[in-house]
Amino acid sequence: MRTIRTVSMAVVLACVLVASTAGSAKTPLEICYDRAGNQGRPAVRPCLEAMFKEADTEMASVLAARRTEARELARATGRHRTVKSLEKAQRQFVAYRKAQCQFVMDAVDAGTGAGDAQRDCTVRLTRQRVEELRAHP
Repeated sequence: MRTIRTVSMAVVLACVLVASTAGSAKTPLEICYDRAGNQGRPAVRPCLEAMFKEADTEMASVLAARRTEARELARATGRHRTVKSLEKAQRQFVAYRKAQCQFVMDAVDAGTGAGDAQRDCTVRLTRQRVEELRAHP
């Protein structure tokens, strides 16, 4: 059992390492571990939850702006499909994020940071969605 947990934790750390080397920025999980300092894992979860709340609030704000733009476009051009497409894309993103982050969690044994890995995934994907919403009209 201990070997499985050790291997699982190694997988989580490897994923974090790969993610962090893909770009120069640290992952939310790495940032929270840095902030936790001597408090360790018990301080990581609230940190990740705060990061998610911030990212989710930002996504809602950017999404609201995109909805307004889509509605204005629809009024000006009669192209109402833009509003529908945006709503469909957002619903599908939320479903994808949930499924992907569940997969991340399921790939790690309980008690070895699976929940932290899932929350890290949720923050990262939400931030990516914010950037997509900002980048494309």
